[in-house]
Amino acid sequence: HTHTHLLSSKMSDLLRKAWKPKVAQHEPADAKASKFGGAPFIPLGATWPKCGECKNEMHLFLQLNLKDLPVDMQLKHGNSGLVQVYHCCGDDDCCSYEPFGEGNVVVFIPEAAAGAIDTSHATFAPKAIEGWEETPGDAPTMVEATRMVGPENANNIPNKTLCGDKLGGWPCWVQDVEYPLCPKCGARMEYLFQIDSEDNVDFMFGDAGCGHVTQCPNDKDVLAFAWACC
Repeated sequence: HTHTHLLSSKMSDLLRKAWKPKVAQHEPADAKASKFGGAPFIPLGATWPKCGECKNEMHLFLQLNLKDLPVDMQLKHGNSGLVQVYHCCGDDDCCSYEPFGEGNVVVFIPEAAAGAIDTSHATFAPKAIEGWEETPGDAPTMVEATRMVGPENANNIPNKTLCGDKLGGWPCWVQDVEYPLCPKCGARMEYLFQIDSEDNVDFMFGDAGCGHVTQCPNDKDVLAFAWACC
């Protein structure tokens, strides 16, 4: 009983808040607003990101305005600027699952940047993110939790990792724990947002895979996207 209590206490210490997006199926009036799909804000002088393999324009999966995030997340990830996740939905050669791959990119745009919305290559139906529903008690996956509480406790770890699209909390790793390293400073990047298969974006990553946006803790403008499936 004492052992179980200590394990439960350790797990309680690992719990994090997560936020599920509250969406409405329309293109928001503000070009810099948070949303899934739709048309991105493109800064003056910039162009729609293209796939390094097929050279076609990639698809906008997520545009996240950091000023729209809950305060807890702003303190960790910043409170100004746009984070845009692009991924190529071409053939298998384009469908990069690794961070910093040829077929995906996460763009950081300073809040003050001038520009306009670009509808020329919009693919997915827009869903405006109009708020966040807090979900307390998001726990790490068994694989990640085992590394923290020891392999001897693996069978006693409840898997309560929230699936679906979400902000914060813990990544719902499909396979192993896969935090990339920042190519600029070498630091382990921190999880920011989860994009799951066929939730708010009508796309499946491989065989029911799950994708994650990560950010360098030192250089907030260095971000990555990667996904894995069974």
